[in-house]
Amino acid sequence: MPRISISSAKPVHRGTLVGFVTVELPDIGFSISDLSIHERHGKRWAQMPSMPVLDGGRRQRSENGKLLYVPIFRFSSPMIREAFVAAIVEAVERETTLLAGDRSCAPNSG
Repeated sequence: MPRISISSAKPVHRGTLVGFVTVELPDIGFSISDLSIHERHGKRWAQMPSMPVLDGGRRQRSENGKLLYVPIFRFSSPMIREAFVAAIVEAVERETTLLAGDRSCAPNSG
């Protein structure tokens, strides 16, 4: 797994959502913005950014009325996705206060 760091963290508290982060993968010169970080009943996870499903410029909804989204990034296997998500959560725990209940969520200095 490439080295992962968090360059920004923004708190947003809504349901399981605790905020958004920008993830840096410095070894390959790549960053991903707007990953959502979630927490519920002690379980923590990250979701990759996604786009709304559009039809003729209108956002589409599922049969139960929820907005539909499609992923921007895909992994070649569930195992790789799970390892990447776990690494992101570890970086968020290590480098920010996002999952510590601190509403400022600035990346930790040092």
